[in-house]
Amino acid sequence: MPPARGRLGRRAPPPGTPAPRLARYLRAAPPPAPARLDRATGIGWRMFCNDRLGCCTIAALANAIVQRTQLGGGTPLVMDDATVEHCYGIVGGYVPGRPETDAGAVETDVLGWFAREGVRLRPQGVECGVWARLAAGDREAIRQAVQLFGSAYLGLDLPRRAQTQTVWEPVAGDDALDRPGSWGGHAVLVAGYDEAEVSLITWGGVQKASWAFLDRYCDEAYAVFAPGEWLGPRGTSPGDLDFATLAGDLRALGQVGAHQ
Repeated sequence: MPPARGRLGRRAPPPGTPAPRLARYLRAAPPPAPARLDRATGIGWRMFCNDRLGCCTIAALANAIVQRTQLGGGTPLVMDDATVEHCYGIVGGYVPGRPETDAGAVETDVLGWFAREGVRLRPQGVECGVWARLAAGDREAIRQAVQLFGSAYLGLDLPRRAQTQTVWEPVAGDDALDRPGSWGGHAVLVAGYDEAEVSLITWGGVQKASWAFLDRYCDEAYAVFAPGEWLGPRGTSPGDLDFATLAGDLRALGQVGAHQ
């Protein structure tokens, strides 16, 4: 069963928003991703206020932290609701008690805030990371992000027809129900895939969608990595990522704080 429908809230980035491309920071070409990979099963996915607020951009990032820390060390790090609302207020302008300010957020703003400021989920310091853009229509890049980093962080322009679909599939034609964005913008993770479908993480659960659905409705895709989350006993660290150069380029864009 797909998760219960929650709120949308992804706003498209302004044209020309700078974002480093992941391919530049991989020291060697990664091996081809496997034909199927499941990093979604057994993870304690959470709603993170997205049933009552349009904070999907924050919720997706928070679930990525849960997944990476659970896979890396067995114990997930979890944002509390107050932290989710605080981040949503900073990057989206949300003010509790003022519903007119619940207007969503831009994914690159969320990723930039995470890289600059981070969230305090461990006694020894804040949880911060780096991020880079993937080609939104590149299936292999998305598969490799799942293989190397646990997930890919996507932006979707959802059609209204998806409101009633058990599996999100595109429908041929130009019906108003099928137009990109006719439902709204949404942030999700890809945390698994096979030849036909992907496992999208949203609203505290797994929503299945076809690759063809992503081809039509995905217009943003990013890889996110935080040292200390993905360095665990299972040896899942993406060792070919040139973390220092990526952090330096993000710093030049004002996207990374002095802690990196």
